[in-house]
Amino acid sequence: MTDDVLDPPASEQIAAQVEAAEAEFMYRYVATAPSTTRDTLGIRTERVGGGVVLSVRNDVTGYWSKALGFGFTEPITAELMDHVIGLYREEGNTAAVIQIAPSVLPAEWPEVCRRHGIRPDSTWFKLACPIEDFEPRAETSLRIERVGPDHVTQWARTTLNGFGMPLDLEDMVAA
Repeated sequence: MTDDVLDPPASEQIAAQVEAAEAEFMYRYVATAPSTTRDTLGIRTERVGGGVVLSVRNDVTGYWSKALGFGFTEPITAELMDHVIGLYREEGNTAAVIQIAPSVLPAEWPEVCRRHGIRPDSTWFKLACPIEDFEPRAETSLRIERVGPDHVTQWARTTLNGFGMPLDLEDMVAA
């Protein structure tokens, strides 16, 4: 390992952990929404192919319908993507994000994209390091702590406001 770059096996292992953590927290946000919220938003979730598929048909933000976490524990195949796209179509969901780390895209990915009309839209970067290597570069009065049951509603509102999302998603985020 050099000062700023991890060797490829360690980097891939961290990528797998980061992708799995994001997929799991997104799944829990959406899957544990109260039943009234699930019905109102048209929520369907599924674990498949080592990842998760989240369909939120009535999401006005365009954020919550996504498929992610694929390619690390099971290969990404054309059949898997056929299933994912099929789920969105069954749900009447007109748009979703398929979020896949570039390092795990299969050779046939361009053909899968052509067949389903998948196009790149934006790029997200995830930065990670072992916690013992993290060195804050500035002082701050902000604190990080667990959100307890007495503050979860306030936390949900703050999170939604921070991302410019409607407060009617509060029940889902607070769950």
